[in-house]
Amino acid sequence: MAMIAKLVPPHMDKHHSFQVVNISKDDRDTILSMFRKPSVEKARPFLQGDSRGWVMVEFWSKDEEAIKAASDALAKSIGIESYGVGQFTRKELGLE
Repeated sequence: MAMIAKLVPPHMDKHHSFQVVNISKDDRDTILSMFRKPSVEKARPFLQGDSRGWVMVEFWSKDEEAIKAASDALAKSIGIESYGVGQFTRKELGLE
């Protein structure tokens, strides 16, 4: 399955997050290595979730421009040129 990435808006106790499904361990490690890059660091990222081909980077910033720039940089670092905005569908998660 191809990687799918989304910028997920705040929900309940979670801030904005950049999430990827069907991600390899190498691509996950690449994302983690980006946290200290200026294009990402300003959004105050941290690894909120990581399991079986899924990663969630939550941002502790309310600066939506910084969050968008960080998401762009994270996506580009793993070869994703465009990503969606919003929640994942059941189909995207392989549940249908």
